[in-house]
Amino acid sequence: PLIEGWASYTLGTPPPDLTPPAGITGLTNTTYLPTSITWTWTDPSDGDLAMVMVYLNNTFRANVTAGTQAFTATALPPSTEYTISTRTVDTHDNVNATWVNGTATTAAVDLTPPAGITGLANTTYLPTSITWTWNDPKDGDFAKVMVYLDGAFSANVTAGVQSFTASGLTPDTLHAIGTRTGDASGNVNASWVNSTARTSPFDPGPPQSVSALHAASAGSSSIAWAWTDPPDADFIRVMVYVNGAFAGNITKGTETYVARNLRPLSTYTLSTHTVDTSGNVNHSWVNCTTRTDAPTVNDGSSDYPFPTATMVAENLTQPPVMLDATPTPAGLPDLYLLWGTTYVPYKEWINPSYYLEDPSVLVITYSIKNIGMVASNATTSDVSINDVFFDTNPIPSLAPGETVTIASRNWTPDAATNKVGIHIDPGDLVRESDETGRQNFIWHLCRDGKKNGQETGVDCGGDYCYPCNLCNPATPLPDRFDWRDYNYMTSVKDQGGCGACWAFSTLGVMEAVYNKQEGIHAINRHPDLSEMDLVACSKAGSCGGGSAGRAADYIRDTGVVNETCLRYAPWLDLDCDDKCTDSRLWHLTQLHLLSGGSDTAKRELVCRGPLVACGANHCVVIAGYDGDDWIIKNSWGAGWGDLGYAKIPISGGNWTQTIAWMGGIYYDE
Repeated sequence: PLIEGWASYTLGTPPPDLTPPAGITGLTNTTYLPTSITWTWTDPSDGDLAMVMVYLNNTFRANVTAGTQAFTATALPPSTEYTISTRTVDTHDNVNATWVNGTATTAAVDLTPPAGITGLANTTYLPTSITWTWNDPKDGDFAKVMVYLDGAFSANVTAGVQSFTASGLTPDTLHAIGTRTGDASGNVNASWVNSTARTSPFDPGPPQSVSALHAASAGSSSIAWAWTDPPDADFIRVMVYVNGAFAGNITKGTETYVARNLRPLSTYTLSTHTVDTSGNVNHSWVNCTTRTDAPTVNDGSSDYPFPTATMVAENLTQPPVMLDATPTPAGLPDLYLLWGTTYVPYKEWINPSYYLEDPSVLVITYSIKNIGMVASNATTSDVSINDVFFDTNPIPSLAPGETVTIASRNWTPDAATNKVGIHIDPGDLVRESDETGRQNFIWHLCRDGKKNGQETGVDCGGDYCYPCNLCNPATPLPDRFDWRDYNYMTSVKDQGGCGACWAFSTLGVMEAVYNKQEGIHAINRHPDLSEMDLVACSKAGSCGGGSAGRAADYIRDTGVVNETCLRYAPWLDLDCDDKCTDSRLWHLTQLHLLSGGSDTAKRELVCRGPLVACGANHCVVIAGYDGDDWIIKNSWGAGWGDLGYAKIPISGGNWTQTIAWMGGIYYDE
């Protein structure tokens, strides 16, 4: 429920801080080595701590940034005592004059080698490679395993890797591995630990295809397909593609794949290849096309008591399975996909996007680099456009550190917005650095021949290159806009049986606006703020309802903490005494109630970020619009609507009678 209490305001500047921070605590040596000492400590809880000044034997050595809480002195002589001295400094250059000191002695020189490895065994049976695994010794200073293949040195394998793959071998041939261990002081164990293994005979033929491929169920955001594996004895996995884009490797015996995060009322095609233990791929396609259902959504439900969420039924004939994402042991080839010369971490949507000035024939180029420790086998990479298979290109064998640049066949764009997907097929013995091996890029075609950002004034050329100065009231609004496409929206949450929609909508907008303000697209860097802080401490409401406006007042004046400081658990009857004291305090400086109709609200949405909206009995986040519908983010969990989102009519909506935008989000340390 919404209780009145909206306000518009702008925050002033706080007074300067002249108080120095407290000193560090718990200063202690955590190592015992002959040439180095590592001290650790606990930083003081002062929110404005900037650094710790470190002196070694009364000589200044370093400024250690707040949060690091450790310092290592290196190149020291053995069996020597050292004293570390520290003073703390805050962001206003206030220095604590009190010293906090500690002493430690380096260890004597180590002349004892580590023990040998144990459990050395071959874990593969392939025609051109052998992978051995083992257990490292438990010596604290153990550093590496020296590996010899057939009597010749091959590689140093770092502690913790515990595997080695010999590739480029001849089928049906016996090979011997020999190992010796070394420690951090350079001591080498003279005793050998050895093993022999044989490569399998060459297998020239791929397995048969899957059979009886069908859609077992289809919800509004997911589809489950099932099939029967081929009978070949050496069959090992099914490669699955969704709308031409590689989606995963499904292990033998699983016989099902579930595609999630799909759009309602959309068509999806599952395509399959089969692979055997020798790496032979059956390139014959077996396909099945299915359409997702529409979600059931209405905006007439009350926030409290909590309504029953609309769930998506899967009705699987077999239980859903996760993709086979088990990482290959380190030390193998590891293929990274590069765009141009810069590696781009995987995201479903990339922003900023690429804008094409010339709508004529184009060539898609990309690069692939082997960042592994040994050479990779030759393989392939696929290109898809708008989720439809476009081209396959060979990848040659790559030495460690080697890069190959690939150009696809000619492409003539036929849409204003194009999604280009690149997928690497690594085979059984190549690790994919992003696990899925797929990256998507959104390309917008500028039909007036101008890149985004070059458009000025009110002339966007009719078919303007979206987005074209969308904060300018004279610029035409796009037919559809969704902040999810920019990875600014934070995760969907579930308020449970507590009527705290006013808190969830306020912080949902605040988190997304901060991401937009700072340009944060990576999900693991999104802020996660505490709704429980607002429910228990703000006096803006409770589980029986509240005011988003008064919650904003509390955030402006007092600040809201991170979720980890006071987790959402209304059933535990938490209060402010349960809140931690060392969290960031997040503030907002602007809140403005909108008037002027839906076009005004759309303009503020695309210009300023997501909006907070409330009606007589519920509050939500407006994440975008599609024609005459708002795209809203609810707080009833990801099982409601379309993964927690839904469309509701702009005109006459019960949940969007009052709308406001936020701005100026910042935090105090």
